Amino acid sequence: MPFGWLCPGPQAAFTGAPAAPGWAHIVTRRVTLVLALVAVGFGPLSGCRSPAASDSQPPVPPPPPPIRITASATGQPPAASPGNSSTGTAVSARPGASSTSPATTAPRLVSSASWVTRSGVRGLKVVPTTAGRTAGVDAEAVWQAVLRVRPDADTPGMHDQLVCHVEFASTKGAWYLEPARPDVGYAATVAAACNPGSVKDLG
Repeated sequence: MPFGWLCPGPQAAFTGAPAAPGWAHIVTRRVTLVLALVAVGFGPLSGCRSPAASDSQPPVPPPPPPIRITASATGQPPAASPGNSSTGTAVSARPGASSTSPATTAPRLVSSASWVTRSGVRGLKVVPTTAGRTAGVDAEAVWQAVLRVRPDADTPGMHDQLVCHVEFASTKGAWYLEPARPDVGYAATVAAACNPGSVKDLG
């Protein structure tokens, strides 16, 4: 903007005399105008902000330091305390205590059982063990021991003959059971000395 108009004209040259009242009024108005223009020119500058300053966000805190896990000297995780175990309560056994009781093996009651033929009569020869001859032995247990060796001997008449020998002829060297003997029941078998029917007793 040209500022030449601010300078006084030739008619207002300084003569050493006091300025007229009109001249002072004009100078005051021009100075006021200049100051106003200066204020207008610098006003926007004072309101301007740096884009970086206006767009800046609050500082972001730095990330926390990484967590470092140090393994134990053995390379194994620390053992859980008994009170905090999540897998269950451990059961401690007494020293020397066995978790299972020893199995009891039943004594062998029959030494052998085989089919034989004597004087044309087929029979089952049973040789009991010492345990099978013991007084008070379970006759049914002896019979089951015979069937484990000779399952084809399982008939009612053969069963009664065997039980009769266990109860009343345990001292004989061998017990002979003949399938040809009739099934007359246990009482009649005992009455016939363990050998019912017409088949001759060969001892």
